[in-house]
Amino acid sequence: MPFDFFLNSLADNYGKRAVCVILSGTGNDGSVGLRAVSEKGGLVIAQDPGDTTYEGMPRSAIATEAVNLVLPAAKIPEAIIRHAKQHPLSGRRREVWITG
Repeated sequence: MPFDFFLNSLADNYGKRAVCVILSGTGNDGSVGLRAVSEKGGLVIAQDPGDTTYEGMPRSAIATEAVNLVLPAAKIPEAIIRHAKQHPLSGRRREVWITG
């Protein structure tokens, strides 16, 4: 899946600074790639299935046992900011922007 490929690349390039967030959706997109983020020490967040319209993707992510946090959508930005403060950029700065 393209999203899994992206997450593997993110983990390889950013290691413990990588953040993967699995939100409402159907299927299991991201469940393979999120393991790479977790293995490299990055943060993996799944939206609380009770806070979603479609719980398939978050439930699939949680089933991998590689998710660090399960949060309602409103709490996810705070967790990302906390993670970024714990793992500040060092050396060469690289940014990835995702638009959709």
